[in-house]
Amino acid sequence: MNPSVTSVYEEYIWGGTYPELARKLYSSPPKKIIDISERIPALLQKYSETGWFSDERNKKLRKALLRVNQELGALTPRVRS
Repeated sequence: MNPSVTSVYEEYIWGGTYPELARKLYSSPPKKIIDISERIPALLQKYSETGWFSDERNKKLRKALLRVNQELGALTPRVRS
């Protein structure tokens, strides 16, 4: 049986197992939090080019989050107004 994607990452981080599969799935996954900070500028650049973070998409996301949280009754008084 093949391991799950999350277990590959966890086992790679904690024990160094599945190194080839981890590289294939995660393209050299970071082992430490500090390693992530070095990648942020390149990641931001890549994602900004996808169109995922347009004003229109952000408005739709905000509207959806408000609706879902209203249904859950999870809005604070400040957000409700």
